[in-house]
Amino acid sequence: MEAAVMVIATMVMAVTAWVEETTAEVTATMTAMVLTGGAMVIEKLQDGPVLFSGLLPLPIWRLLHRR
Repeated sequence: MEAAVMVIATMVMAVTAWVEETTAEVTATMTAMVLTGGAMVIEKLQDGPVLFSGLLPLPIWRLLHRR
């Protein structure tokens, strides 16, 4: 009985470690993607509103600049 409990505890610890490692990798990847996306948005803003409009869906762009 004790051996089964130890095996289950070891498996739970291994799965927990894997989840923590995977979560850290996903977080790092998402952070890199957000930073890269942010840099792209800043570049587009510096190019001017015409190029920046390509980042927004057309209907939203029209709503923002209605006359």
